[in-house]
Formats: sequence, structure tokens, C-alpha cells
Amino acid sequence: MTRRAVVPTGAWEAARCSERSSLPKSLWLTLLTGGALLLRVLRASAIGNLGFNPENVLVGVVNPPRTTYDTRPKYRAFYDQVLEKASAIPGVEEGGAHIRPFR
Repeated sequence: MTRRAVVPTGAWEAARCSERSSLPKSLWLTLLTGGALLLRVLRASAIGNLGFNPENVLVGVVNPPRTTYDTRPKYRAFYDQVLEKASAIPGVEEGGAHIRPFR
């Protein structure tokens, strides 16, 4: 006679087999609920309103060389010049920048 091992097939059945689980049932329930809420938030953010019209939006990254822009005023002047030139392009309505702190 051979013995067969019982293997849980789903999350609920795995949680039910507490003698094989190192986590208590309350923790399993918390993890499953948290995962379900996370999926709900991710789905809502993917189809939700962003608060602005994302069409015709340009996003870019500019990294000035640290050897040339080695002081805070030079660094700031570089980004001011980039914004000024980008805002002067025909069809551009607004410009903005997020500048990392000078290191």
C-alpha cells in the first residue's frame, strides 16, 4: 500500500491546513485582504482620472554635467535656461520642472 501526500490546491485550502502552515489563519486573511485591496487600487489608478489631460504632454530627463555646473547658482541657471527655451517652442502652453536637490 502506498501513501499519497495531500497538497493544497488553492489559497483558502492552504490556509485551512494550519498544521502545515507556519502562519496563523488571521495573518493569511490579512495578507489576502491586503492583496485584494492593492489590486483594486492599482486597477482604479490605471483607468481613473489623472486630474489632467495626458495627451500632448512631453516628459524628459536632463542631467547637466557636474564638472561644468559645480555650484548651486550655475545648476539653477542651467535649469532656468532649459525651461525658458522649452517654453519658447511654438505650441508649448506651459513648462515646468522638478529639480533634484543639488549634491
